[in-house]
Amino acid sequence: MANPSLPSIQLNSPTTIAASIKQEPLPSLLSFPPPELIPQPPQSQQQQQQQQTPPQFLKSVNDLSFLSSKINALKCRLDDLTKHFDFIKEAIDSKLNELQEEQRQQIGTQPPPISTETENERSQIESICEKMRSKGLRRYIINHLTNVPKLREDIPAALKLAPEPAKLVLDCIGRFFLQGIMSYTRDTRFIPIRQASVLLLEFFLLMMGGFPGEGDVKIAADLKVEAEERAVAWRDRLIGEGSLARTNEVDARGLLLFVACFGIPEAFQSEDLGNLLHSCDLRSISDALKGSPMLLHKMPDIIETMVKNEMHIEAVDVASILGLEDKCSPKAILTFFLQESTKEFERAKREAQNCPFKLREAKEDQLDALESVLHYLKGRSGDVTKLLGSWQIQEKIFKLEEEIAELNQRIEDRKMIPKRNLDEMGSSSSVHSQEMKRSRLLWSGHGCRFHRGK
Repeated sequence: MANPSLPSIQLNSPTTIAASIKQEPLPSLLSFPPPELIPQPPQSQQQQQQQQTPPQFLKSVNDLSFLSSKINALKCRLDDLTKHFDFIKEAIDSKLNELQEEQRQQIGTQPPPISTETENERSQIESICEKMRSKGLRRYIINHLTNVPKLREDIPAALKLAPEPAKLVLDCIGRFFLQGIMSYTRDTRFIPIRQASVLLLEFFLLMMGGFPGEGDVKIAADLKVEAEERAVAWRDRLIGEGSLARTNEVDARGLLLFVACFGIPEAFQSEDLGNLLHSCDLRSISDALKGSPMLLHKMPDIIETMVKNEMHIEAVDVASILGLEDKCSPKAILTFFLQESTKEFERAKREAQNCPFKLREAKEDQLDALESVLHYLKGRSGDVTKLLGSWQIQEKIFKLEEEIAELNQRIEDRKMIPKRNLDEMGSSSSVHSQEMKRSRLLWSGHGCRFHRGK
């Protein structure tokens, strides 16, 4: 084997030696061949898989670390949410304190002077109407439902500033009336919306009545068509829930105000309007209804229909509340009612003949009719009272009450007669049965003696 060659070194020249050292550095004594060149012992397949797969505890540690980061993130979110809720609670408490302070100021005996806040609110509602912001108008009314007199003072004047007041009102009320009656008993969020919408219809009528000498409020043709469709849909819902005569007061008041504002559709009969007038609190909206020329023009027909449907007292009340005595005379209606009730009473007495039950029923009906007239006359002007004074209503009421009391006594006495007769019949039958028994005994005794004698 040949020996490895060593690097040549020239001994005769130190300069040459130094230069060669610089040019060819000596290899390090600690240098080893690269790891990949070192031969490795062969490994089995199982050992290779174990080296490639990380240990199980490392996976658990990684999972715990991931879960910990998620929990920390959730805790941060919960802390932020808690701070947000605290902020909302402080804002609500602050607003409640402001409302309570406003209520305390309103309760004061002296009316407070017009403050800067009141002027700002007035300018706010005026701006809302000028810009035709229907949602803002509804929100404003809902936020001030605790002070309806102030709304009744400010909003009719503000509506005059709107470019199209009718369109603003129609857009504001929307279609709340399509919600069934159950929506206002189960979900309270609909209640202030309905209340605000009905109040806005009243304010719109008050605004219409505040245009004397300025002409009627102009309502576009397309708005009238849309309003008519909504009125019919509202009427159909109330009929589907029972009838207009038995509807609730808020719906009756709202629908009546609606047709008074936008016109009475052909589908509405005079009977429908009479039922609405009877079902609502008419006195509370009488001032507003007087501002509707469409409804006032229709009122004579409505009152006549109410009289035909035997709603005489209700018709007189409507005419008096709306100030229509010159067109629909309460005196004539009451006189006609008393005449008809008297004729019916006389006919019922003839048919009753000697039947105390039917006679009592006829007298009670006549008593109810007279008492209803007397109830209306209380607090009315002396003119109507003088006209009906010849009927002697109070005296007839006293007389009927006495006659009904006598009839009740007769009926009670008649109920006792059959019982007395039964008692008498029971005692007589007992005597008769005893006599029959005695005769059978005597006959049996005679027979025995006759047999023995034979």
